[in-house]
Amino acid sequence: MTVPDPLGLAKGNRARVWEALGDGKDTFVRDREIAQRLTSLMPGMRHVARDNRGFLEEAVATLTRAHGIRQFVDLGAGLPRMGKNLHDIVREHAPAARMVYLDHDQMVVVHWRARLKTRGLAVVEGDALHPEKVLADPELRKLIDLDRPVGLIMSALVHFWPSEDVAPVMDAYLTALAPGSGLVLSHATTQGLFQDLLTLAVHAYEQPIHPRSADEITRLFDGLDLLPPGVVAVRDWPLHLGVDRPPLFLGGVAVTREGQQ
Repeated sequence: MTVPDPLGLAKGNRARVWEALGDGKDTFVRDREIAQRLTSLMPGMRHVARDNRGFLEEAVATLTRAHGIRQFVDLGAGLPRMGKNLHDIVREHAPAARMVYLDHDQMVVVHWRARLKTRGLAVVEGDALHPEKVLADPELRKLIDLDRPVGLIMSALVHFWPSEDVAPVMDAYLTALAPGSGLVLSHATTQGLFQDLLTLAVHAYEQPIHPRSADEITRLFDGLDLLPPGVVAVRDWPLHLGVDRPPLFLGGVAVTREGQQ
């Protein structure tokens, strides 16, 4: 007899598995089992969510403080944090800054709607793989002026996209952004991992995921001006910490050029 599972709680969920890797509370048994399996295979996974969060905070602060960006879109935002979220970091430097979070998961959207009660902040339900729909969304366009620089955040997102979709989708977003916009991107990497371990990890995740090489991830920034130190382990942006373990996630921050559109 098959037990009905309308909410999909018996299966792992991308946002909740990520939450479990960061010791978050909004998880279910299957999410925690997958997170435990991943950390057993790759002990460094227990640090990935924390390292990635530190990278994102440094990145958006840099784009706000040093590059004057005052509006952000976070694609595939995942669940909100109990403490500071990215809009809180941005608003420490620019109190009037605006931010839109986007996710395709209805439960994630519900969590954000319960959290966002301040003007200039919104959440949109949508699939980042469809940039034309995302960028035309009325709720997004109320807050985000695409004729002015935008900080586009793609955190732990692109590795869920099949290879044939990556270039056209990335190009659609980047060509829509005004010069001086920023891209913040982090991505699971094959760097430093043996193929058999990588295969086991991908299988353990139970969802399609496409870790890529450092060269492949760096090419995602083609045509943009990469900020120092370039594409590095997320824990080493902007400063190298000297940790000796496979990076698992690489990240970079870049700015669009004049004539990018």
